[in-house]
Amino acid sequence: MDFEDLFTDDIPTELASDSTQEKDVALALLLRLYAGNTQNQKYFSLLRRNLQEYLPEIISRDALKDERERTLVEAFRTLSAKFVEQAQLPQLKNKCLVGVGGRFSAGKSHFLNTLTGRLHLPTGQRPTTAVATYLVGQEHPSIAAYTANETRVPLEPEELQSIAHVFYKNYGLGFSDILKKIVIGLPDFPWPGIALLDTPGYNNDDEENRGDRLFDEKIAREHLSNCDYIIWLATADNGSLGQSDIAFLNSLHLAHPCLVVLNKADGKTEGDLRSIITTFKDQLDNAGIAYCGVTAFSSTLNTEYLGATLLSDFIAQACNDQQARQDMKQELLNLQTEWQQMNQQKRDALSQTNAPIRRGIVKSESPQYIRSLVEAYSLNHTLIADLTRQSKAFNLQIDKLLNHE
Repeated sequence: MDFEDLFTDDIPTELASDSTQEKDVALALLLRLYAGNTQNQKYFSLLRRNLQEYLPEIISRDALKDERERTLVEAFRTLSAKFVEQAQLPQLKNKCLVGVGGRFSAGKSHFLNTLTGRLHLPTGQRPTTAVATYLVGQEHPSIAAYTANETRVPLEPEELQSIAHVFYKNYGLGFSDILKKIVIGLPDFPWPGIALLDTPGYNNDDEENRGDRLFDEKIAREHLSNCDYIIWLATADNGSLGQSDIAFLNSLHLAHPCLVVLNKADGKTEGDLRSIITTFKDQLDNAGIAYCGVTAFSSTLNTEYLGATLLSDFIAQACNDQQARQDMKQELLNLQTEWQQMNQQKRDALSQTNAPIRRGIVKSESPQYIRSLVEAYSLNHTLIADLTRQSKAFNLQIDKLLNHE
């Protein structure tokens, strides 16, 4: 059944028994998902413009001459994305975000369902229907979709299943173009200090649909780049870690060493698992990827193999990471302080250079030498003025950002 059938009165034979009701439900959900929120759109447009255009332009105005400056700019870019995310999803405030990544069909949703002990996430989704989904503890159960139109749409569990399966099966319709995030609030969530993120997979080998594959990779990378900790799932069916997985992990700026999990480990012997883990470690070492361990796990049996407890230890580490749970506004203020200190140090250094230049101008009797000293003094004075204006502009933008309602 094609998507156009939603808007016709013809009833296909295979859906004749309940087609009218199904079409009404489908159309109602579509209308809710595609509705816009003008006020939210303006707010988040301004927020992104401040964080991703104005402020980066200000702090990158100088050539990035040393590692400290480059590190600070990279930290600011990462924080910018997290700041927007927290503004959109207040449920993430003071939560350490643990993302689960991996190729399409690596079993991420099944893994998270096993980890939390509930069937919260639809499994077996197609790449076109997969949407980044957060699991977070809250007092009352809820499911909310966040759209590209900056609208929050409450969902019922059956509507979540429809988005994941029914719409594509019956109408060939996916929602990855309009749905940007889904948040599932769980009263029985076992880790109050963290939020878990199920990211869309990507099909690395599907050259026929290369455009979709690259889009899936881009979305997965954006979401995982905002995470404090990352669990990377690979299947134990393969004896080695795929080169595309290695390239993807290398493209991420990991805040902490990742944990690599060989999923679907049931059916393998202990000897096979030890051999695969050794191969994975060698590959990760050779690629220079920071990882805290490689472990084998079965989502079907909820079992970590070879007597390891790496998975529970990794989650416990995330739960205890107070710095990762720091409020984004405070973290932004900390970065502002560090950048201002660096800006002031540059001005102080230029001012110190000007002192001997002034003495040289007074004592020198050579007109040519005096002229060169005056030019150097003038250049330093201009640089100090530029840094001062830069500092004021940066503070103004930060104040607007933090005080904007």
